[in-house]
Amino acid sequence: MESQITKYDLSRIRSITKGNSVVYNKMINIFITNSTKEFENINNALSNKDIVVVKSAIHKLKPSLQYLMLDDFSNEITTVKEKLEQDGNFEVAKSDFHILNELLSIINDNLQYEIDLE
Repeated sequence: MESQITKYDLSRIRSITKGNSVVYNKMINIFITNSTKEFENINNALSNKDIVVVKSAIHKLKPSLQYLMLDDFSNEITTVKEKLEQDGNFEVAKSDFHILNELLSIINDNLQYEIDLE
């Protein structure tokens, strides 16, 4: 499952940046920074049992995931959020998001490697 959920596609970003490696690298760095920040917000909100902040952080994260075509990862985030909305179990959600955070670290490490290759 890990390999599928962490699979991304940079073709959309390559298309948007039209071969400009500076802009391309900047967009990837922005994703790495923002996704890390939003996951920190999610983890803090889960600790504080604040579903409004959880939903807001996920909402901010979704467009970036779409640019990288991280559909499976995005779907997993949505599933965990919906489960939290239904059962209100913040401890289970924290555990689920911890796993997603580990997967995000793998994605971000791989993206950083892509930049380093440029």
